[in-house]
Amino acid sequence: YMNFMLAATGNLDKVTLASNAANGEPIPFPGTPEWAALPPQTKSAWNTIPTLVDKASGVYIGESGAIARWLITKFDLAPADLKLRATMEQSIEKCSDLHASIEAAHVAGYMPPDHDRTGAMDRLFAAGSKLHKLLAGIESTIEGSPFVGSSATPGDYMLAAGLFFCTHLQPDSLDGYPKCKALHDHVLGIEAVKSFVASVPNTFFKRHSD
Repeated sequence: YMNFMLAATGNLDKVTLASNAANGEPIPFPGTPEWAALPPQTKSAWNTIPTLVDKASGVYIGESGAIARWLITKFDLAPADLKLRATMEQSIEKCSDLHASIEAAHVAGYMPPDHDRTGAMDRLFAAGSKLHKLLAGIESTIEGSPFVGSSATPGDYMLAAGLFFCTHLQPDSLDGYPKCKALHDHVLGIEAVKSFVASVPNTFFKRHSD
């Protein structure tokens, strides 16, 4: 989410993205053997990712929302208009909700007795699911075109990343939400975002059981 926002605003080259130095692959999912093998400093105080380190200021923090807002402040990206600021904050929160919904289905692939990620994902994307209710709510907040408000904010770019996870896992998942799809398509069409996506060998979530 933060990387979409940084890429779209021209700031991605100002940060160093961490990876699993042992094999060059992205940081693995929590609970896997690969996760357990990561150096402790890769993780937050709560044994989670992402984390952010800014050596110049001594900042070392976890929690996605905190990191996003710190980056928005550092690179002076927050809109001055209070309505846009409000929609930006709301969109950032909805990223967390999208992530939590998808993560719950993904984690089912690690859970006994069935380890049934495929079934959990099928239910996630089925009509009437919690995810579809979430998407319907997001759709109703989008007043601009293609942005949530009258102009782009960091929240738009982060929200588009959450929508990208949906379409990556289920290509037709936004077909009933034209405003969400317009935001998704616009941000995925930004050259810097396209380059970032192309640089990532795989995504954090999986659609099917291993």
